[in-house]
Amino acid sequence: MSLYRKTVLSVVLISLIVAATVVIWRINNSQIAGGDNHAPVEVRFQLKWLMYSGFGPQALGVADGIYERAGVDVTLMPGGPGKDPLRLVATGKADVGLASFDQILLARSKGLPIIAISEDTTKSGVGFIALEGSGITTPHDFAGKRVGVMPGTDKGTLYEALMAKLNIDRSTITEIPVGPNLEMLLNGTVDVFPSFITNQPILAEERGFRVNIIDPYQYGIRPGGNVVFTSEETLRTQREDLKRFLVGELWAIRASLETTDDNVVDAVVDLNPQLDRAAELRIWRATRDMLYAKEPLQLGRMDEQLWNHTAEVWQSSGLLPKDINVKECYTNSLVDEIHKSGLLDSGVSDHLQSDVAYTHRQSKLRHVTVSLGWQPNANSCGQIAALELGFYKAQGLDVTFEPGGIDNPSVVRVASGSSDIGIANSPVLVINAVSSGVPLQIVGTIQHTGYHAFFSRAESKIASVEDWRGKRVGIKPGSPTYFLYHEMLLRNGVDRAELHEVPLKYGVQPFVANDVDVYPGALTNEMLVLEELGIDIVILHPEDSGIPTCGSVIFANREYIDQHPEVVKAFVSATMAGWEWCLEPENEAEAIEHLSKHCRNIDRNKELNALRMNRELVMQHALGANNLERLSQIMESMKARGLIRSDIELNEVVHSVPHNRAPCPEHAQK
Repeated sequence: MSLYRKTVLSVVLISLIVAATVVIWRINNSQIAGGDNHAPVEVRFQLKWLMYSGFGPQALGVADGIYERAGVDVTLMPGGPGKDPLRLVATGKADVGLASFDQILLARSKGLPIIAISEDTTKSGVGFIALEGSGITTPHDFAGKRVGVMPGTDKGTLYEALMAKLNIDRSTITEIPVGPNLEMLLNGTVDVFPSFITNQPILAEERGFRVNIIDPYQYGIRPGGNVVFTSEETLRTQREDLKRFLVGELWAIRASLETTDDNVVDAVVDLNPQLDRAAELRIWRATRDMLYAKEPLQLGRMDEQLWNHTAEVWQSSGLLPKDINVKECYTNSLVDEIHKSGLLDSGVSDHLQSDVAYTHRQSKLRHVTVSLGWQPNANSCGQIAALELGFYKAQGLDVTFEPGGIDNPSVVRVASGSSDIGIANSPVLVINAVSSGVPLQIVGTIQHTGYHAFFSRAESKIASVEDWRGKRVGIKPGSPTYFLYHEMLLRNGVDRAELHEVPLKYGVQPFVANDVDVYPGALTNEMLVLEELGIDIVILHPEDSGIPTCGSVIFANREYIDQHPEVVKAFVSATMAGWEWCLEPENEAEAIEHLSKHCRNIDRNKELNALRMNRELVMQHALGANNLERLSQIMESMKARGLIRSDIELNEVVHSVPHNRAPCPEHAQK
């Protein structure tokens, strides 16, 4: 289990929880089984596959004690190759399991004494995927192609049913047995891969492969999704225990749809730490939106027409005998009794009451991954201080920083979902991304004034932009300084043709070696390096030419902002508290000490001077507030130069997330 689930929260956070209205879940056992306080019933729950976000409700049910409140002690048993839930339950090696509608029908037709007792998902997530450039977009395109098949699984039977329904001649297809790993699609061994469309397209995209999805639902193959099932013997002899289990199961499903996505995914990753959390968050959202029922009054109830449709499709393809009695394959009796008890009629809060243990579980920290604009340095001192001094924890956040850089830009990480929140060293980077169609938004600014400028040697006599004519001017296309470079030329009436442009990468060596006369860099970094080298420089700041600038900004994906506004608000507030603390002169030495824990081979004097530069030249008013006027002016200038779309609006780029300044915890104030 991850450490933050076990962390005892600070007095600050506990006081916030007590002051707020905290809804605590408690299912009254007397409502479930006649008022007797039974010892928890042990239930072995066999999943269809290895733990991932497709089993989010079950993971949440265990992690947050929901099954426990229903009077059951559930052990989740991961599936995988060679683990058939149907046979494991039928032979008594598991008490309940998950399987699809068609798997239940086929198992019953072969004599397995199992029976479905509750619906899990409303729709089968099985489909097919092909690489985007393959031209394969419908089942009819399978002809002449290499199609991966999984005989004996729901993916295998659905493929056969789809081919039969559409009268596609399978002799025109090269069918290749495949396992669950996507590798055979990605390396070109097969052209079509049987897939769960809620997760494997996302996993392919995470590896840089976009895919086409072929959904059988579009072709009249609409089987039911997963169901909870048990053996006939268990249903006959342990009916009340199963009812207790189903109360917990249905409450877990309901809870997963009402709580935050982060809570669900945290529970999943706790049970399988090898998972990529960012990918699992996307998978859970897709699963939630596509497969789970939104109507509480129907939760768990299996639809007779859906059973009949599933049976008819498989019978028409010759996979299922015509004489099977579908009604004997499932029962809604347990779920109906639970609904009749009133436990599922209304919102979660109506069946819960105060409980210290559950309060502690609910108060666990929210994990947030933050991508920095660069490697940790003085420009990220505020964030580091907020982490080290507990400001983020006081806001209920467990923050992990991911270093940025040229090959790992924060804009790309946040856009791809690899990070939740990002820091960019200029709003220009975010504006460029939004103009290109990436749905990012700025939620706060750290530096009121930008720290990028242009340096020249004092002996060169370059004292203005006009003096750049005929000189070797370094440029960094794609960087914030590139926009500023264009703007400074325009504002000072200098044509690019009058200069000798020298494309540069990062690093001051070209300037030190006298390969350029003008160098674009940062006041808080390159300028200090040049001073340490004893080079006397002249600084031209864009503000000297009347060009509005802005320093580092905090940004996130629009979807993340919409779904987690309180997380974004808390992060911005705690970050600003960190910066306010850092910029107090008496704290600067301690701030660098905290920074040293996150940097290798830190030059303490250089970073200390950079922090002072932040305080004296960069940090001004409006910490954390979006400088709308400046951002608007920057956007209009970029439009005028043709650097971004002319129709882009400020509200596409900036999201107003109100935040209160987070108070510094007492120990930090001292």
